[in-house]
Amino acid sequence: MKKASLLSFLVLAGTLLVAQNVTLTSPNGGESWRKGTHHNITWMSSGIIAGTYQITLWRGGTSLGVVASGVPYTQNAFEWIVGKLVNAADAAAGPGYTIKLRLQGETPNDFSNNTFTIAPAFQQAGPAGSIETLPDITRAEQPPFQVLKSPKLEVQQLIYDYRNKRFQARVRNVGNAPFVGYFRWEWATCCGGRSANKDIPPDQSDWLENSWGGWFSFDCDPPIYACDMEAHFSIYPITQEGTNLASSQISKHLPRYEHCQFLMGEEPILLRFLHGSVSVNRNQGHTLNLSDTFDYDPVNRTATFDVGIGIHNCGGDAGTSDHFSGLSLYWSVRHWPSNTYTLQPQRFISPGRITSPIQPGQGMLIERPLTLPIRSGRYELRVHMGSAWPQGQVCSIYLTFAENLVD
Repeated sequence: MKKASLLSFLVLAGTLLVAQNVTLTSPNGGESWRKGTHHNITWMSSGIIAGTYQITLWRGGTSLGVVASGVPYTQNAFEWIVGKLVNAADAAAGPGYTIKLRLQGETPNDFSNNTFTIAPAFQQAGPAGSIETLPDITRAEQPPFQVLKSPKLEVQQLIYDYRNKRFQARVRNVGNAPFVGYFRWEWATCCGGRSANKDIPPDQSDWLENSWGGWFSFDCDPPIYACDMEAHFSIYPITQEGTNLASSQISKHLPRYEHCQFLMGEEPILLRFLHGSVSVNRNQGHTLNLSDTFDYDPVNRTATFDVGIGIHNCGGDAGTSDHFSGLSLYWSVRHWPSNTYTLQPQRFISPGRITSPIQPGQGMLIERPLTLPIRSGRYELRVHMGSAWPQGQVCSIYLTFAENLVD
């Protein structure tokens, strides 16, 4: 029992030997806090393991009243409504105030290092309890509010007519006045075009066309023949008075053509022999030799084999020969270095040869026999797809005969 009492005494004595300190950190001098607003009174402490704090407001060495009491020792801040006292009238606005913080019933305490100011409230009590307010401000009479009426055009839809090679845009007048005028198109790969004159009332829509009705060509990559491309436009509304309204910037991703459209596929050109076949990529070559087992004519020294070209329907509708008639598939063979045509440019196949529909996303392989004289040099096999030679999509491959065949 004596040992336990001695141990308790030593612990108590050690506790009493630890210094107890409080340091007020705010307000600590120079602050200006407006009366009635909320500010934190803050402090730091060390060695304090029990008790409560009391906070008092002082001015000129005199205590004016208690700001707060019974604040737990574990806290290091108290939110004060500036000027408010719990045992006295609210403090008046003015300079020269300090805060005192002390541990109730104990020695540790601290004052603000310098004075702070309580600024006047936004509304303060005047003589005889009246309320002083800001003087009335007389406003100048404003003219009646007028709504400015003007058209405002927004592009809501963009489509491409592949058969006629023109874009169409659907615009809507979201303004509060009619639009009378025309639209100018601009894009990177052509100089542009203009629509016909339009009269679009508010909250109404209309379709715009390139009135030129000309070809729209993409000089970028991928070309217009690809099944996937991006179109970027600026469309400018221009009133009949010549005023330019805000333009619309519009882009359209075209992953598929809006109707059936035949294009040469991305696959290489096929050379089919008696026993097997060879695929030749664009701008690449192939050397013909005996292993290709083509049909050989020893009298005329010619080689005959089939050439296969794939076409693809990138559209959304099934394609038939009627759709194919708008685009022609041509081919030609030229010999180099003689620069002479072995096969003059001609149709590879007539439109009537497509007897069954080609579904969207599907294609077909068209084959035709080709006979070449066996000679030295190089043949250029050129395939073209378009409306008329030599415009359109072009693919070339190069063929040579092995030396042992030429000798």
